[in-house]
Amino acid sequence: MTLATQHLGIDLGVTNLKWAVVERQGDDWRSLDQGQRPTLALEGPEAVIGRAVEIGQAALERWPGIASVGIGIPGLYDPVEGSTRFLVNMPGEWAGRPVGPPIEAALGVPVALINDARAFGLAELRLGAGRGAVSLVGLTLGTGVGGVIAIGGRVHLGHDGTAGEVGHQTIDPDGPLCGCGNRGCKVRT
Repeated sequence: MTLATQHLGIDLGVTNLKWAVVERQGDDWRSLDQGQRPTLALEGPEAVIGRAVEIGQAALERWPGIASVGIGIPGLYDPVEGSTRFLVNMPGEWAGRPVGPPIEAALGVPVALINDARAFGLAELRLGAGRGAVSLVGLTLGTGVGGVIAIGGRVHLGHDGTAGEVGHQTIDPDGPLCGCGNRGCKVRT
């Protein structure tokens, strides 16, 4: 019999920090716990990271068997350094901000970053409507737009975690200026 392992996922959203504790036993996954709290992104990256640490500490107290933490990032990240690269909709100085290392140091368990849309795809493959699917394409619609592609039952990340990225495509070349610096990523409303 395969031993069960527990993992914490935290979605670093612009509006809310959402979290879930999941358990894996062999190929079976189940959700054990979940919750959310306001991100309060205008308080800046250090405050947001601090709140993620608090979520992790509370989860570890409740579920002491947690073996790893995954952080869903609303944009581009550096998977090797565990830092953010470009979070167009998140206020504050996020470019190059270490996220994984300070959370890992505070919690004492391994931390990995993943784009939030790819995390959504992974959750759908393991726990949701995509369970058992060989291929999956998904879109996330929130503060921004994200995408995920799964091939062979695995989320395809590409060489730097950006495979499946569909946000910030030019829709209207004369459209309004976007937070990413491009014009026309969103249509006029």
